[in-house]
Amino acid sequence: MKAVKTSQVEFDVFKTLHVIENNKVLNEIFKDDNDALSYSMLRTMAKHNTLKVDMLSTLEEIFDRLIANNPSILKKYEKLDAEELKNDESKLPKHYGKVQILKDIDKNQTKIFCH
Repeated sequence: MKAVKTSQVEFDVFKTLHVIENNKVLNEIFKDDNDALSYSMLRTMAKHNTLKVDMLSTLEEIFDRLIANNPSILKKYEKLDAEELKNDESKLPKHYGKVQILKDIDKNQTKIFCH
């Protein structure tokens, strides 16, 4: 008997990048082939519709084969808000001093321990 999907999940570049970046296994798979570009660069390129066709097809393939077929990863994917991820600009302030660096370290450590 075939398993039938009751709800079709739509591919989204920003959500896919976020899931890949925050999943150790997916990150390793993705980085094996695409080590040159950072995730922030890929998000910027996606926002400006300048992602190369091969990169876009790689992301779609990871989504189709690995994200959509793994219930626990798919659940995390579905909870993400694409517009929030798209508009999340990580711009450095004009003066990026010690205090800001320490805040960023604390913020990133919190993210690591929460995932």
